[in-house]
Amino acid sequence: MIQLNQAIARIQDSPTLALTAKAKQLKAQGEDVVAFTAGEPDLDTPDHIKNAAKDALDKGLTRYTAVIGIDELRKKLADKYNAAYGLDYTAKNVIITNGGKQSLSELFAVTLEPGDEVIIPAPYWASYPDMAMLIGAEPVIIETTASEGYILSPEALKNACSDRTKAIIINSPSNPTGSVYSAAALKAIAKTIKSLPNAESIMVVSDEVYEHTIFGGGVHRSILQEAPELLEQTVISSAFSKTYSMTGWRVGYAIGPVDVIAAMSKYQSQTTSNVCSIAQYAAASAFDDNLAFPKLLSSEFEKRLGILLSELETIPGLELPVKPQGAFYAFVRVEGLFGKSAGGKKISSASDFADYLLEEYKVVVVPGEAFGDSGAMRLSIAVSEDSLRKGLSRVREAVSKLS
Repeated sequence: MIQLNQAIARIQDSPTLALTAKAKQLKAQGEDVVAFTAGEPDLDTPDHIKNAAKDALDKGLTRYTAVIGIDELRKKLADKYNAAYGLDYTAKNVIITNGGKQSLSELFAVTLEPGDEVIIPAPYWASYPDMAMLIGAEPVIIETTASEGYILSPEALKNACSDRTKAIIINSPSNPTGSVYSAAALKAIAKTIKSLPNAESIMVVSDEVYEHTIFGGGVHRSILQEAPELLEQTVISSAFSKTYSMTGWRVGYAIGPVDVIAAMSKYQSQTTSNVCSIAQYAAASAFDDNLAFPKLLSSEFEKRLGILLSELETIPGLELPVKPQGAFYAFVRVEGLFGKSAGGKKISSASDFADYLLEEYKVVVVPGEAFGDSGAMRLSIAVSEDSLRKGLSRVREAVSKLS
């Protein structure tokens, strides 16, 4: 019998992808399912990107590219961050990966050793802990609360760090909460990092994949804008997936110190090699619209968020204590339903309520356990207005049947 690696036994399948697949399967079987699971915009990839892909095909740009990515795309990304953050990156600071997820997994693979600790504020994106554990590193989870706006406090960070701390993850805007770190919060975190005895050996991982999805006239801030002195120990991870509705194109990237990026390229050369050439040339045209499409997305999602907020007010037992400032999720508290039951099924956790919604009302949500918080569920607002209203109507009926 083939023996599996011990690390693979420690991790789980991605719960968000599993539930999204479950929803698609039920729809294919003819079920009238409303799925609030997908972490992808429901608008199509904009035409200027699709036209760039067609142009690349017509030009025969279908061969291998450099493992690290095409120069045109990497230079455009360096220029983008230089202009936004006042930095001095070059193409050597950028690697193109198969989605943002690969940029993080590669980064962990080339920077972490077994026994290293990775600080992860909760609620967190579901893949962070498992990515660390695949390398043999240990995730150190810091719980944040709604009263804190789900923002990591300097005190909690300092208390969680040790001489084994190797990386600290900051995800802003956040998946799943939609929280956005302010300039003051980022400065405080940077100050705490610099006060640690092993400060120079700690890597800051800034996941900024939702940077252009901001609501209410807010502004995304990066830790590099507030603490440029951390430049040589900060790596930004992002992708075109959320910003330009390019989830299926699989174009992500990391931008950071040249030696780290070179190590990631070496690793990628022995695993996946380059990202699809056509997808890269298409992505290189994305920002040519001066962020018109991301602004459209933000406007559309903010409108849907308004619908969600209005509907939630009519559902007793559900609460959204932290209004999302970005991304396209709502992290809805469900503790008000705990202890209630319907048809012999008692609700004691978010997973219980999610199972109840799926089995009885064909509504698919992601329970908070996937994000390190069993008292909430994540709803994606990247669905049509009709689906949003229909799904929330079913949730309202489901809650009304609990007693």
